[in-house]
Amino acid sequence: MVNYSENEQPGTEQTPNLQESVDVLTAKVDSLSTEMNAKVDGIRQDLGEVRGGHARSAVLRNAALVADGLGCQLISEVPQGIILGFSRMAASNSEPPDDVKSFQQADLVLYVSDDQGRPRYLAIEASFTVAGRDIDRAVRNASYLTRYTGLRADPVVAGVEVLPEAQARINKREASLYRIERRDLQPD
Repeated sequence: MVNYSENEQPGTEQTPNLQESVDVLTAKVDSLSTEMNAKVDGIRQDLGEVRGGHARSAVLRNAALVADGLGCQLISEVPQGIILGFSRMAASNSEPPDDVKSFQQADLVLYVSDDQGRPRYLAIEASFTVAGRDIDRAVRNASYLTRYTGLRADPVVAGVEVLPEAQARINKREASLYRIERRDLQPD
């Protein structure tokens, strides 16, 4: 039988090395986890942009159906050049520059007639998931259209899903909702 002194017990010389290895491994796992979370967040953001782009494309492709679904008849889509003219008026009236730039990039503006034949505009913001910021933009854009054309303009949001906060505002009639069906997002 081998007698060991207290400092010579088998395995004691490995304990500090084992703890160092565990610490190093834990740090590497933590670092990898942080890196992976950042990549997943980036993918989520990219996916959100793609989904939003598909929603906007569906609304653009189906402009007449959108107008009809809101009880109107499509007269024309308002070209971006015309919207730029309205935005110049907004800018000259000291509207906030970021709001003017956002208005210039409105998802869709339709010139329509209602069921009585009266002309109006529909200021449409489309997203896969409708949120409060979409309603804010639609309301602001409709306000600009009314202010700079003299015609009534209705704010409209379009989307596949609606966040509860946005649904509450839609229920209060801050904006109309055009529901995009998932099948409308399929590629042609």
